[in-house]
Amino acid sequence: MILDVGSLDGVDIGDEYVAFFGDGSTEEIVGRIRVVLTEEETSSARIVTVEGPLFVAGTTVYLDRKMR
Repeated sequence: MILDVGSLDGVDIGDEYVAFFGDGSTEEIVGRIRVVLTEEETSSARIVTVEGPLFVAGTTVYLDRKMR
């Protein structure tokens, strides 16, 4: 999947992000992705786990583990 953030935003290869699904009061992790390539303004990530509804365009992901 393609992220709209890159090395200029501090994204590094190996960083892991999670996506949540819910209404704000109850949320659950629906998946985890790991960055495999960074460019200045974008990054490519591989989906590591899918635990709920599939990722769709516009899904917000949150940094979970910083590798560097």
